[in-house]
Amino acid sequence: LVIHTTSEFAKKHINSDRVKVEEIIIDRLTEILGGWVALADWKQLHFWRYSRAVNPLPHDFMEIKGNDTALALVGGYMNGNTVESAYLSGLKLGRHWVEQYAD
Repeated sequence: LVIHTTSEFAKKHINSDRVKVEEIIIDRLTEILGGWVALADWKQLHFWRYSRAVNPLPHDFMEIKGNDTALALVGGYMNGNTVESAYLSGLKLGRHWVEQYAD
């Protein structure tokens, strides 16, 4: 289970005690999904300090064509600066490669 918080929550707690932040998240999630959430064998808290590109590139992806293999840049910095931008970037490259390389 992967949980994302709001950017406001992350900013408020970026320098807080990590264990306390985990407890806040788990407590709230338990209210929503039930007590099983607190029974996780493993958990990891991670803050994305630089989660938004300042100058995103105006392309869905950037393909670098080589002799033997295809290589491309994809990510949230392509046509936006969000998780959705990253997803769409990869999706559009995948569709492009299917069209280009499918027999």
